[in-house]
Amino acid sequence: MERSDGEAAAKLAKLSAVAASSEDRLSALPDDVILHILRQLRDSPVAGRTSVLSRRWRSLWTLLPEVYFPGYTAPHHVAAAFAAHEAPVLQRIAVFVNDPPMDSLAAWLPIASRRLRGDLYFLNIVRRNGGPDEAGERGAFELPCFENATTISLHLGFLGLVTPPTGVFAQLTRLHLDHFRIQGPCSDLGDALSSPRCPSLRDLTLSDARGLHNLALHSESLLTVKLTKLRGLQRLTVVAPELRELTVFYCFANAPNLSQMAARCL
Repeated sequence: MERSDGEAAAKLAKLSAVAASSEDRLSALPDDVILHILRQLRDSPVAGRTSVLSRRWRSLWTLLPEVYFPGYTAPHHVAAAFAAHEAPVLQRIAVFVNDPPMDSLAAWLPIASRRLRGDLYFLNIVRRNGGPDEAGERGAFELPCFENATTISLHLGFLGLVTPPTGVFAQLTRLHLDHFRIQGPCSDLGDALSSPRCPSLRDLTLSDARGLHNLALHSESLLTVKLTKLRGLQRLTVVAPELRELTVFYCFANAPNLSQMAARCL
């Protein structure tokens, strides 16, 4: 029995020593190594909770160049995290939320637009019993101008979208808008996507839109345009001398008018 007690005490002492030394090694890790570890999580809320591991970890998550919010994240937590984030440049933003209120989007989108130098992915996870009419009643938000974003993919769950009245998406090469409702004049969307304001846009996908009756695209850079389920579309104008692929599927449900279509495919 004495031997067993002695062995147990020795093991406990050894475990305590290992724990202490592990804590020391954890605290001694260089910042770039810790940031690499946190980056692999691909989950900003979890990365923030690692602050309990060590004092040196407490604010390092705010320096990550990529921001990820999975579907369980409360919308107001997204805005708070962006307000606390300190990285001057963000390479990727992925936000998946459930029916966010318009004020929560208005709180973090402007911050993201100023810092993003890469890709933006946004998914609104809507309730199963909610439809496009119900989503439209929740209002609309204005998409700020992302001057340095290269890819923007928005799955809005039929939230209302207002295009920014000014600004140039100078670096944008890919844009995907899905399940969205246009608020304001339809011409605003075409103006925002044409060459003067999207001079680098190469791939454009618009899918399942409401309120889009007239779309006029004038682009010197577009290579691929895919239009799907734009059921209310009545007039389409495409002037794109570099266009290689044009897909129009399940559009013009109400009296199509294709007389204004002009596209040279290479």
